[in-house]
Amino acid sequence: VVPFNNPRPPTPVEGPYPLFFAGRTDATTNAIYVQNETAVGPVRVLLGARYDDSYLLNEFFGSEDKEEGQLSPRAGLTITPVPEVSLYASAARSFVPQAFPLLEGGVSAALTGTGYEAGAKFSLLGGRLAPTIAVFEITRANVAQVSPDDPTFSLYIQIGESRSRGIEIDAPLAITPRWRAVATYAYLDAEITEDTTLEPGTPLLNTPDHNAGLWTSFDVPGALDGLTLGAGVLYIGERSATTTGSLLIPAYTRFDASASYTVDTAVGAVRAQLS
Repeated sequence: VVPFNNPRPPTPVEGPYPLFFAGRTDATTNAIYVQNETAVGPVRVLLGARYDDSYLLNEFFGSEDKEEGQLSPRAGLTITPVPEVSLYASAARSFVPQAFPLLEGGVSAALTGTGYEAGAKFSLLGGRLAPTIAVFEITRANVAQVSPDDPTFSLYIQIGESRSRGIEIDAPLAITPRWRAVATYAYLDAEITEDTTLEPGTPLLNTPDHNAGLWTSFDVPGALDGLTLGAGVLYIGERSATTTGSLLIPAYTRFDASASYTVDTAVGAVRAQLS
């Protein structure tokens, strides 16, 4: 039995590293970016680029200095054929430094990616209903996940390449000036597409195929002006907890409620909330 107030197992867990370890990671990132947006009639074009230079000093399991950098361009196009409808598309590369300790030793390389998105935004019912629908695809390299071969769940492996594609729908509605609601839905297909260890088609960890939500809030009038009551429901679909798919986290539905009160003071609005 492992004591609750001293949760150190009496027998060390065998593995490439000890169960408990200490170290330090210092990371410094410098970046410069440029961006320009041009509008011609109903068309808007955005072009930009960012360069990141990252320096990492790692003191986990020895010392390692690492410097990485990348130029990340981006582009976007928006067309507004009528005031109530906007169509858009965008493409961008990304660069995110990481410092996860790897099972094989050292620390993880930077997370890089390429993303594409297209969608439509609407303004209906005099602006009271503003739904958005978007489709997207994101390809990422060097995704860090907890290693299935590490019994301490402290060390990571890096995936060669993964792809996430799906659809998102958001529909906020102002039912009255005081009563609001928003409904959301997302479908996500996320899997490994290229790796030296894991099979292509392996699902990414903790990525449900479906999730949906509904939230509504109401500003109470009269003597209780300043009080806002809210309630909602959230659904999260089944997802994998291991890279082998041997452990699945079941789908669940969560119900939430909140109450907040806002008062104006000499220094501005002060809000207290209970959820």
